[in-house]
Amino acid sequence: MASRGSSTEQSTSAAGRQEEGPNTDPSLPNHAYCHQPMGSECVEERHSLQRDDARLKAVWSKEMGDAGERSVYRTVSVLLISWDDEAGDLKTEEEVQKLTHVLKDRYHFDVDDKRLNVEKSAQIQLNQHLGNFVGDKHDECGLLIIYYAGHGFPGNAGELTLTGNRNPAHHDSEKKKRLNEIVWHRAENLIRDSLGDVLVIFDCCAAGNLGRDITVRGPWPRRTFEFLGATSAGTTTPEPGPSSFTTALIWAFEQLSTVEGFTTSELLQKTTQAPNFPPMQVPVHHDRDKPSLRKIVISPLLRDQKAQTEIAAKESNTPAVRLEFLDLRMLLSCHPTEENITEIARTLKDMLKTKSLSIARHIEWGKLSAIEGSAVSFPNVVRSVSYIKRWSRRRSETANKNGLKAEEHCNGRISSSTPSVTSPPSPGPHRKRRRGQ
Repeated sequence: MASRGSSTEQSTSAAGRQEEGPNTDPSLPNHAYCHQPMGSECVEERHSLQRDDARLKAVWSKEMGDAGERSVYRTVSVLLISWDDEAGDLKTEEEVQKLTHVLKDRYHFDVDDKRLNVEKSAQIQLNQHLGNFVGDKHDECGLLIIYYAGHGFPGNAGELTLTGNRNPAHHDSEKKKRLNEIVWHRAENLIRDSLGDVLVIFDCCAAGNLGRDITVRGPWPRRTFEFLGATSAGTTTPEPGPSSFTTALIWAFEQLSTVEGFTTSELLQKTTQAPNFPPMQVPVHHDRDKPSLRKIVISPLLRDQKAQTEIAAKESNTPAVRLEFLDLRMLLSCHPTEENITEIARTLKDMLKTKSLSIARHIEWGKLSAIEGSAVSFPNVVRSVSYIKRWSRRRSETANKNGLKAEEHCNGRISSSTPSVTSPPSPGPHRKRRRGQ
């Protein structure tokens, strides 16, 4: 099966990094912790974990559902980005036109189709298209959808290079090669400050390389910026044709056009149910920016713009409520399977339904991660904590014997005649436990 990039050849990013071809083995290898520089093995481990995160997140979403704020939009504007036949070798025009017709005719969306060419820098062209699109279509009660079809090559974590032609020999000079490459994260900043919600859809190889970093958490914003990718990090996606992601996406939009409204997560689930969708392919869906309780909900707009505006205004006038959230981290004893995640999701969902978790209204998926470094021995930690407590007790007794006033001791003031002890000695394994300790 042809794909937007070869699974057997190595792909080279703009920075010159070489990455191993994707591993599409469903057996999901164990994730060894990586302590060496980011070589091909470490890159594949990272990509494998990202693929698992995308696959298991889909399982979680299917079980838990979407319980966040559901958006109703006054306007929905779509920007379709692809390459013309001279700049690109994938011949995406037919699929892009089909997608245009579905979004215009069935959903009544405002659709712009922009095709990149070889006349000038593709990066500049994309920057101009995105800048004009956001500037012309910005709306606090609106949704912006940006779709891309073409090649994608992974770079550093969270980065993706877009190009129209897979074969570097197509470009007769290094300068021409650079002119026909796009570094997505440079262009993406143009849409981050949009007033409304944003949905980015990529049909390209290694789309999942645009992962997210949730190590730094903060308040969940009311605006949402979501990403839907054809495939997970380090893997390929089929070329235009019956089994392509765009073909499945078009089918999903057609199937859901009679539904009152559906989330991006539900769109993803329907896409994977398309007749010729490759069973081994794992699309990705996540927040591209900070996680948000607000969920993008797609539905056909009314032809009567005034009536659509009234509905959106009614929804937007709903007063905001203050929500508090609690982040927990679950340490796993082994690499989770789909059955494990299903079991966890159903157990927690039952607890929500039965009010066993009385103050919780919904539980969101965070991220599947691996801990780098030596494994922690919990019995040793317990013994260390116990030893520190005993040492603290002896320190207190010593202070009292030296005539230290209780008040001074509590405030941490120790006289010069008292030996200063700033840290407990190491509770090494050679120390024997004494009776009474």
